[in-house]
Amino acid sequence: MTNWDYFFVYSSVFSPLIPLFFLLRGRYNAPLRIIILFISLSFLTDLVSVFLFGNNYTVLHLYGFLEALILFWFFNTVIKNQKWIPFLAIAFSVFYLINSIWFEWGVFNTIGRSVECLIMIFLSLRLFYQFFKLEEDIFIDRSPIFWISIGVLVYFSGAFFTFTLSKYILTDAPLWILHNISNVLKNVFLAIGLWKASKK
Repeated sequence: MTNWDYFFVYSSVFSPLIPLFFLLRGRYNAPLRIIILFISLSFLTDLVSVFLFGNNYTVLHLYGFLEALILFWFFNTVIKNQKWIPFLAIAFSVFYLINSIWFEWGVFNTIGRSVECLIMIFLSLRLFYQFFKLEEDIFIDRSPIFWISIGVLVYFSGAFFTFTLSKYILTDAPLWILHNISNVLKNVFLAIGLWKASKK
């Protein structure tokens, strides 16, 4: 990899430190504590993936599963009339585990992660629909959840293209730059959300 490749990789890996900084600045409600768990898991997994020599696909499979469960939990707490979300979470979990164990074990789980991206994009858009339909906050940009939703949407939109093309991209590391940029942007938006919450 070139120096620029390393720059994007390490910028992505350590970008969770930006939102984690705001842990010192306030107390957070249940949805935001779930997001803090999500950020912490992402940071830990990225560190392990970068510094773990050899095949780390097992770590990535496990991370994708836990990441999805945490975000299902988050959306279940912030989307109103959300009785269908637990059923979606269960269906996805069964699909993801079957796919990882029987179809994509030992390789990057392109199918599982791509489906996860589509679901998270849908849930983010569903939350935006709720914001604009209910008009709960005239100044929507003051809502921490609004900024967190943007972060989730931006990341999974960029990640979807990366994961979908991963069978080719895995052979050409520079093409992962889109994923790394999406991850950095995600953490910037999550940091804005936590900052907005710390000011309340």
